[in-house]
Amino acid sequence: MRITVNFSLKKSKSRTDGKCPIYLRCTMHGQRFELSTGIFIDPVIWNEEKQQVKGRTEEIKILNSRLDKTVSRVQDIYNQLESKGEPFSAMHVKNKLLGVNGEKGVLEILDTLINGIEGRIGNDYSEGTLKHYKTTYSRLSEFIKINFGRTDLLLSMIDFNFLNSFDLYLKTDLWLKPNTALTYHKHLKKVLNTAIAMNLLSVNPYNSFGSIGKVVGNK
Repeated sequence: MRITVNFSLKKSKSRTDGKCPIYLRCTMHGQRFELSTGIFIDPVIWNEEKQQVKGRTEEIKILNSRLDKTVSRVQDIYNQLESKGEPFSAMHVKNKLLGVNGEKGVLEILDTLINGIEGRIGNDYSEGTLKHYKTTYSRLSEFIKINFGRTDLLLSMIDFNFLNSFDLYLKTDLWLKPNTALTYHKHLKKVLNTAIAMNLLSVNPYNSFGSIGKVVGNK
């Protein structure tokens, strides 16, 4: 394999709770790109030599599994591009990894949902509901930009860890009360259910998100 995959802890991008993001770094033929994995950890539990999170808890096992799957995904993309026998660059690998050529983003689906609500104002939706969904778009967009450095995030990257980080962001960074934060979760869950209805997602990660996943229901 002629692509090198490493992870690094970005202490310069630490959150208010002191946790830092783990970044993916890929190098190929002198070309390099970095992307946030969306995983935030306490710096003291990062093992730079082993490229893993230290510990044996179930949560840490899940995080390390995500890192392993990320490496495998990069390798698979590289092998797929190489098998075509055509020249390609590190940017091609990055674009494939980001799903630039096909997979939908969560904000893209939310925007579609908002457009649908706008067309039904006065029937089964109100101006107030539309305003709330637009606020959700702003909050989610801001969260993705801060934590991932992107303008959108692929649906396949919305998992338990993402939901947990988003919940923490709402309650600690924005200082929102639980009931207010719950409104954003309800909207996001509806977005993911919409993606499922469009055959863009198979399982809603909220199904595994503990008590919040149950409280927000399917609305």
